[in-house]
Amino acid sequence: MLRSSAIALMAAALLVTAAAPAAAENLGRVGPTTFAMFNPCAPEDGLITFTGYMHTAKRVRPDGVTVFHTNSHFTGVSVIGTPYVLNITSVITSEPATTYLHRGTISRGPGDDSWLLIRTSPPPVEVIEHSCRG
Repeated sequence: MLRSSAIALMAAALLVTAAAPAAAENLGRVGPTTFAMFNPCAPEDGLITFTGYMHTAKRVRPDGVTVFHTNSHFTGVSVIGTPYVLNITSVITSEPATTYLHRGTISRGPGDDSWLLIRTSPPPVEVIEHSCRG
C-alpha cells in the first residue's frame, strides 16, 4: 500500500513538473545600435536617427514551440531637432513560424506619434493596425 502511494505521488509530481513552463533563457542585450527612419505621421520632421538597445529572451513552451521575445528601446532626434522615443516589441514563434512586431514612434514635438502592429511572417507582410495619434 505504501509503495503504490509513493509511486502515485511521484507520478503526480512528474506531471506537475512537466506542465510547468520552461524558464526563459536570456540571450542578452544588443547595442548600442544606430539606424535612421522617417515617422510616417510627421514627415515634416524629416529623417530621425535613433540609437538604443535590444534585449532578447528565448523560451520553449510545454508544447515544444520556441518563442523569442525582443524588447527594444531607442532615442533619437530628427533633422529639424525634434526628439523621439522608439519602442519595439516583437514575438517570434517557431510553429507555426510567425512574427508579430509592435512599434511605437513617439514624438516629443508637435507631430503625431506613429503606432504600428504588423505580422511579418509567414509572407505576405500584413499591417494589422497603423494609427497616427497626437
